[in-house]
Amino acid sequence: MLGSWTASAGVEPAGSVQELYLVSPGDTADPAEWRTEVGWLMSTDEPEEDQP
Repeated sequence: MLGSWTASAGVEPAGSVQELYLVSPGDTADPAEWRTEVGWLMSTDEPEEDQP
């Protein structure tokens, strides 16, 4: 899903995906409560001052 978004948004990955487990199986046995934050650095061709 992230790979599809990067292609449509015109950005390219600039590093590896990082995962931060906010609520993991070690915290609760209920998979509905598990939470993961995904971070992936991106690069574009835009000058830095034009980026938010």
